Amino acid sequence: MSAHPPRTDILCTFLDAEDTLPRTLDSLARQTEAAIRVWLVDDGSRDASARIAADRASADPRFTAVTSPVHGRGHALNHGASLGSAPFLAIMDADDLAHPRWIEDALAAMGRQEGIAAMGFGRQYLYGPAEPTWPTDAHETSRLDDVTARLGRTNPVCHSGSVIRRGAFQSVGGYDDGRTSNFDYDLWVRLAMARYRLANNSLVRVGKRYHAGQKFSHRPGFYRSSLEVQARAIRQVSRNPADWIPYLSRAVLFAFRSRRRAFAAGRHGR
Repeated sequence: MSAHPPRTDILCTFLDAEDTLPRTLDSLARQTEAAIRVWLVDDGSRDASARIAADRASADPRFTAVTSPVHGRGHALNHGASLGSAPFLAIMDADDLAHPRWIEDALAAMGRQEGIAAMGFGRQYLYGPAEPTWPTDAHETSRLDDVTARLGRTNPVCHSGSVIRRGAFQSVGGYDDGRTSNFDYDLWVRLAMARYRLANNSLVRVGKRYHAGQKFSHRPGFYRSSLEVQARAIRQVSRNPADWIPYLSRAVLFAFRSRRRAFAAGRHGR
């Protein structure tokens, strides 16, 4: 660990991620920002993920492997956050990859924009075992786009790769651990309701991986939860009547898909 107190607590929660976790941890180990602490939070894995995390923690003092006392992503995220005290929290999913300057660039951008409570980065999509081809932008200055007003239309900030001010996070009670999905969207909306601002950074600093077995957003519970958060964002944040148009389009699509699934299940006697 750095001789200086960590400026950022990185939260990496995982559940049965043995196939992707090693590369994720390699990317975190290559961060150019030295003052970091990485909390590896096991959310009830039954594969070798916990051993992989423990081995990394034994080899690198910047990493600490723990187990969430209560299962569920919200509980795991809040548990990891409670263990540290750094002024910034950063999120990295256990199947994604971080650019080496992810944290360094995040701290520089957040330092220039005191009013931003949470920020996401540009991302590159990866499929299967593909590795990212990071852009050569070492001397570029990031551009921050305030996306708070977009919350009524969509979730504008990618959770994996996001960086959050701890003070703002704590002021709204952290993640809602009673939820089963849309933990990030719900957090962004509650931050905005508390008059905090959200932004996206133009620099590509996250390799977002898609792979078999992933929880996809078309699952009924996720979609229903997303609509609930979006409606709250329209009422409490954007207050823009035009935002109800995409909301209604999504609601109609969800209803159509639900009816089609029910029809298919009935035909197969389920």
